Amino acid sequence: MKFSEMEKLYISISISFVMRNVPWNSKGSISRANPSSPIPSSVHQWFSICGLPLPAYKLYTDAVGHFFCSSAQITTDVLKNTTLKRQDAAGIPKTLAPARGISIDHRRRNRSLEGLQTNVQSLKTYKAKLVVFPRRARKFKAGDSAPEELAIATQVQGAYMPIVREKPTVEPVKATSEMKSSKAYDKLRIERTNKRHIGARLKKAAEAEKEKK
Repeated sequence: MKFSEMEKLYISISISFVMRNVPWNSKGSISRANPSSPIPSSVHQWFSICGLPLPAYKLYTDAVGHFFCSSAQITTDVLKNTTLKRQDAAGIPKTLAPARGISIDHRRRNRSLEGLQTNVQSLKTYKAKLVVFPRRARKFKAGDSAPEELAIATQVQGAYMPIVREKPTVEPVKATSEMKSSKAYDKLRIERTNKRHIGARLKKAAEAEKEKK
């Protein structure tokens, strides 16, 4: 069995770690008070070092995200990967997105309607500008660009579809008596509680209607 240079390095590091941290006796075996007890997990973790390279970046990996910073001002940041809801709204199938250079992260959620609409429009613009060459010359399939578009296609250099960061504008407002008397934190807690119990409350209301009938 042949090993690469990186694998040899990992093996040598693992062996040296075991030799230093595990007590060995003169016979070459591990000397432990209880031979039936397993070797500590700290010894085994060195054998599971990931040596695979990171996946290559896709063409379209930028998305616009809106966050609230500590000073309560809306800022725009560049996020990597898009969501399933965004690519569905843009009319791009889930299985076709990686082939078109669109990276999808199923863990990401859409927190605002404004951010969702902005990213959907960005995906539609990217889809309209994208030129798809056929895998084999003169054998066009569904989804490939027309020959006229291929003839005038040019390679894009530098940043593609850069996101313009807008500076937030905040106007000072004098606090009124109504603002001072309102309890914003209490309202937020009530809405979160309503969101948490919405399913149980709807189920309870449906059961009550059935009992009345």
